[in-house]
Amino acid sequence: MFDGNKPLFTRKIRAALSVIACIMAIFALTVCVLFPAVKIPALYAFTASLIFLVTVRKNYVTFCEISIFCFLLIQLVVLVPKPEDFNDTAYLLSFRYGISSRGFIPTIIDILNRGEFIHAKFIWHFLFTTLALLSFVLSVLIGLIIKNSKARIKPFAYFLALFYLTCFTAPSMYFFHFNRFEIFAFLFMLIIIAVLEKPVLRWGIPILALCILASHIILIFFYIPFIVIMLLYELIKTQHKKKIAALLCCTVAVIAGAFLLYLLFHENTFVFNDAHSMAEFLKTKTDFPFNENMIYMFMYARLHDHLDGWKSIMVPDFSGNFSVIINIPFIALFAVFWVNCFLREKNKPMKFFFTLPVLILLYHAIAFFLFFDFGRWLVMIMNIQIMLLFYLIYAQNETVISVAEKTIPFIQEKSRFIILACVLMAWLGPVTVIGPSARVTKIFHVIFHLFGWTWSV
Repeated sequence: MFDGNKPLFTRKIRAALSVIACIMAIFALTVCVLFPAVKIPALYAFTASLIFLVTVRKNYVTFCEISIFCFLLIQLVVLVPKPEDFNDTAYLLSFRYGISSRGFIPTIIDILNRGEFIHAKFIWHFLFTTLALLSFVLSVLIGLIIKNSKARIKPFAYFLALFYLTCFTAPSMYFFHFNRFEIFAFLFMLIIIAVLEKPVLRWGIPILALCILASHIILIFFYIPFIVIMLLYELIKTQHKKKIAALLCCTVAVIAGAFLLYLLFHENTFVFNDAHSMAEFLKTKTDFPFNENMIYMFMYARLHDHLDGWKSIMVPDFSGNFSVIINIPFIALFAVFWVNCFLREKNKPMKFFFTLPVLILLYHAIAFFLFFDFGRWLVMIMNIQIMLLFYLIYAQNETVISVAEKTIPFIQEKSRFIILACVLMAWLGPVTVIGPSARVTKIFHVIFHLFGWTWSV
């Protein structure tokens, strides 16, 4: 029924449907801004229009894509918190009140509400529709990579997809902690992967990179270096080196300039002198629950305030450390894979490239020493490693393919064990904000109790 080799539409119908989908998306977004009474239905119409547009443009549907999308969508519906249980002060901190470390997405929400009263339900549905779109884009990209991977490494591609969707740092972490700004950054990153080989569209990468940085300043340690690595790969392999070099320089200049300007001048843009004044004003602007202390931490706090919070969390609590420990074997496997690629590669520039996925792990480590949301950092680390590997498979990098091919006999021999392990990981659940999932925590509480140990949480 779902044949990826059979086009859905003829060329003329496809062009017409693309125009219709664009008009629908623009109309839905306009309605969302101009007609407050139907804002939420307009959000869903906008998301549906984008999904329809992507489907029309790629012009095929595969069973793999449908399966992954359904798997993610079911988890989203089941795991997402109820509107009354959701709150995050940061979603109110628009650039209208000053340049904060994570103000881009709140500014979009503020614009969609025309700077007027922001209802809590609108923010919840805004995030839910974003996650639905993210799930769709992710399923499309994984399906495309599996479809276009060489026949001799298909089992590896399927294994990587299964592992990614079920591991402790699976995307489903965002479904019950769906207030994380990395959701939007991850979506922007996937769009960058999709346009990387499009000669015209890829010139939007500097803007998308800026959107990622503006989503959360911490991403300077995560998705930003990933973008640079991807552009370096394109620079090494392409014959049009001047164009890619210009794109790389433009992207780095935009990010470095924006980051430096933020560090030097962001405090000068604040409208309110302190968190209390801002909290009093926000009471008149929203029914969304917020915390004055969080306003201080997100906008007015200095680095030492975050370091003090890091110490207060880490000294008595083992769970944060455990969320790192439980994922070390997976990170080590990726490091081993890249080392093997480095040893096998003969081309010197490409040999240098294969050192970068390992070096970036050391760069990520800086965030672990400055800020304590270990689970969040681990999800992004795995996103980067897996998406880089997926992309190199899609690009048919012969070195990556040859190393991946060596793992296939083991994958085929241990297939039942691998499936069982993935099912177990999916059941235990992904890491939470800082520590392991509730299921993992309860299991280890029982183990510690049996041995008479103590575990402070």
